[in-house]
Amino acid sequence: MLKPKYLPPAENVSKPPIKILFLLQLNGRNERQVKRFLKSIYLPNHYYYIHVDKRQNYMYSEMAKIAEKVPNIHITSTRYSTIWGGASLLQMFQQVIRDSMEIEMFKDWDYIFNFSESDFPILPIQDFERLITEHQGKSFLASHGYNTGKFIQKQGFEFVFSECDQRMFRIGKREFPENLRIDGGSDWVGIHRDLAEYSISNEELPQKLRKTFESILLPLESFYHTLAFNSKFCDDLMMSNLRLTNWLRKQGCRCASLKQIVDWCGCSPLVFREDTKIKFEMQKAISKPTYFARKFDSMVDIEAIESAEQQSMSTSKIQMDHPTYHFAYANIFKFGIDEEKIAHRSLASFALNTIKSHEKMAKIVQIDALRAHHNAQIEIVMKVETQSGANFEFLIHRKSHVNLSTSGALEVDGYVLKDVVYGTKFEWKEEICREYMGFVTEKDTLHTRLEWSPTERVKKNDKTSPEIEFQYRNGPEKIDKSIVKPYDSVFGGQFDSWDVGKRLSNLSTCPDFFVDVFSPSSSESPLATLRFSVYTEQNVDCHVAYLRDFFEIVDFCTSETACGEKIWSMSYPDPKSDIQVGWDEEARILR
Repeated sequence: MLKPKYLPPAENVSKPPIKILFLLQLNGRNERQVKRFLKSIYLPNHYYYIHVDKRQNYMYSEMAKIAEKVPNIHITSTRYSTIWGGASLLQMFQQVIRDSMEIEMFKDWDYIFNFSESDFPILPIQDFERLITEHQGKSFLASHGYNTGKFIQKQGFEFVFSECDQRMFRIGKREFPENLRIDGGSDWVGIHRDLAEYSISNEELPQKLRKTFESILLPLESFYHTLAFNSKFCDDLMMSNLRLTNWLRKQGCRCASLKQIVDWCGCSPLVFREDTKIKFEMQKAISKPTYFARKFDSMVDIEAIESAEQQSMSTSKIQMDHPTYHFAYANIFKFGIDEEKIAHRSLASFALNTIKSHEKMAKIVQIDALRAHHNAQIEIVMKVETQSGANFEFLIHRKSHVNLSTSGALEVDGYVLKDVVYGTKFEWKEEICREYMGFVTEKDTLHTRLEWSPTERVKKNDKTSPEIEFQYRNGPEKIDKSIVKPYDSVFGGQFDSWDVGKRLSNLSTCPDFFVDVFSPSSSESPLATLRFSVYTEQNVDCHVAYLRDFFEIVDFCTSETACGEKIWSMSYPDPKSDIQVGWDEEARILR
């Protein structure tokens, strides 16, 4: 099978220009990263079609604002829940093909390429455009690259799955049609229009395959591969999807995060960080070639995005000296979209009282998480409207009650304890807590993460942490303990999980907990102690003490003009992601 080669800018392409339909299939709440991605790939001669998961109304509302400003950006109102592995992902992709052909301004596209909110270009978009133009008529698919039998087994092809209530259930075994070549690879594809039209047609093969793939796990990873190889399009393939994926399977194939949504164990790539961005440096990207990479997450490591951006865009279009260039934001709450939580209202009232304001809160307008650089602690920016109509913005710092031992060594069996963090909504793959507000409620599971550094004598071990004992207490009373076995983590992490709700019924009105971390061989003095309290909605008398102990109001502003001068404020300019006007022809960038 053919593989494409990089075409340098000096090399002329004699074929007529092509029109690409960039399909952005979005999830999550990090709309600023999506806008930054869109700015990096936008050209007025192509089309940008946005699908937002139907559970993500905040992202949808933000993307709709952009579509109003830029005529060749369209956001579809036909939305699917695009769960991992779900049949709905293929259904969505093919619905976009059908619908885009009905939109007058969009219907003459030549290619459709799909992207997620965690993609970013690593070579200039003009280089990508030039290569696609040179290979007109070819579709770009990444194959699994090894034994097909193992691929079929790994993908669960022999099982029938059914998508229901945003979950994939395994319901039985299947038999495949005879004389059908099964193939597959990545679900990030580049499909030429001819193959796209064939895939939604009523011809026998695509019609039968569409029916079969309704009950297949990860259908977009194999539908177009299988369709092409068993049809007249078998010679019209380039075996590359022109993407680089940050795979590290021993970390990305941990099943815990997928069990709630699928009866299967799958893998997911990791976010690029400081030590892995070398994978997409210029010469490596050209040699493959790969024009896009994933995953990126500004709340994990914004510097990786900066490296990709500086490599793929003209530096004249990037304001690297702007005060917010290293800032990362993710939305937590937006009025009119999300249901307001009592904990958030309590924090807003606490903030107003802290600054000695006599104003009474009417509503919370918006809450964002802010990370000032990739090593900074996450802080909270909250915008509040009072009953008089005044607007306040607050910068709120989360206090961490973690103490590492100062009385003795932090080394256990050759591993040195470097840090302890805790929180909820733990992501096992990236080893971070996604609940940015910092509240722990009676409905949560608390996750405590220890970070270890190996000494020379254990660096060759297959584990990255020692055996450790966790003890939980309510005041001086010990109420639980667990032994955590050595773990293998690329980040040096080790974890314990604790169901908060199971312990609340017999405890104090204002539950205050301590977690002591011990070496099993020495239980006299803990290596570390952390304290956390549980925010219970019904115990109003506890709220003020809780908020005072765990949050600090660092700064505030009271008008849009004043807030526009605060670097942390939602009103402060953020040119790396702002799209407020549309296409600037002179500067050749979205503004």
